[in-house]
Parts: sequence; structure tokens; C-alpha cells
Amino acid sequence: DEALQILHYVLHLADISNQAKPLPLAIQWTDRCLEEFFLQGDEEKRRGLPVSPLCDRMTTHRAESQLGFIKFVVQPAFEV
Repeated sequence: DEALQILHYVLHLADISNQAKPLPLAIQWTDRCLEEFFLQGDEEKRRGLPVSPLCDRMTTHRAESQLGFIKFVVQPAFEV
């Protein structure tokens, strides 16, 4: 059971490791992820639903979103 938990955690680390990649690659993947989020936000707006965090292309800024992601998701995960 412990080995499986470790495996799940390593997979999670791989999933959030964009910022550890060379900058051009990290930017490319960041833009891909944000575009996916923005498409979700566009659909939420179209349906009259509240727009999820980071999904509004008019108010979400790449640099700010990445700083928050690194500070609150990536850094704590890698410190563990």
C-alpha cells in the first residue's frame, strides 16, 4: 500500500513538473494548459455559469497564474 501511495505521488510530481523544464518548453506547456482552461471558461460563460478560477481569458494573466501555481502547488509538493 505504501509503495502504491509513493507511485501515485511521483506521478503527481511528474504532472506538475512543467516549471522544472527548460523555459521555452515550460512556457509552451503553460500556454497549452491555460488555453484548455480558457476554453472551459468560454463554455461556462456560454452556458451562463460562473467561470471557474483561472478560466477567464479576460482576467487571467500567465505570469501571475504561474507564480501562484509554483508557490502553492509545485513548491510544497517538491519539498515533501
